[in-house]
Amino acid sequence: MQSIVVLSHLMSKSGMLEDESIARANLSVQLFKTNKFQYLITSGWAYRHDCKYRICDVVKDYIIKISDINPKKIIVLPQSRDTVGDAYFSLRLVKKLGINKLVVITSDYHVNRVEIIFNQFFSDYIPIEIVGVTSKSKNDSSVIKKELDSLREFESTFKSTDFSDVEAIYKCLIKKHPFYNGDVHPQFVD
Repeated sequence: MQSIVVLSHLMSKSGMLEDESIARANLSVQLFKTNKFQYLITSGWAYRHDCKYRICDVVKDYIIKISDINPKKIIVLPQSRDTVGDAYFSLRLVKKLGINKLVVITSDYHVNRVEIIFNQFFSDYIPIEIVGVTSKSKNDSSVIKKELDSLREFESTFKSTDFSDVEAIYKCLIKKHPFYNGDVHPQFVD
């Protein structure tokens, strides 16, 4: 059973998806229509303090609006706060549903980091494929630097984690990752 996970990007305070989020969602619909996929997964929490919406729900609603995909085939991952969370919560869902291949949709500048993180999380479980939509940020040096810095942070945070043990990944996530341990955002409670 194959599934798609579309990594959410940004939205306005009124819950309008910005161009990159729309492009990712559009590609997910296009791929889903090939009939190879069982589920389409959207990720992202209520990251904006000036907005009442979770981005995973906004992306799901957008997909429902522009396609004929059965809403029951679209699963939201509202726990995810970043790429690492996208990988971890996707892994939990994949194991629960028995998914045997995952296609991850992101943006072109983000492909390398997503590939490294998702391969680390999924290497003992299932094959993954990363697809990046074209963006305006591909050659932006500040965006590339941010991607590299984030990757170094990931490697430092998870350097001694046993990725074959989902519980060990979770413990590291909630103890060491600042988006989940309370340092940057409220402490994550599962």
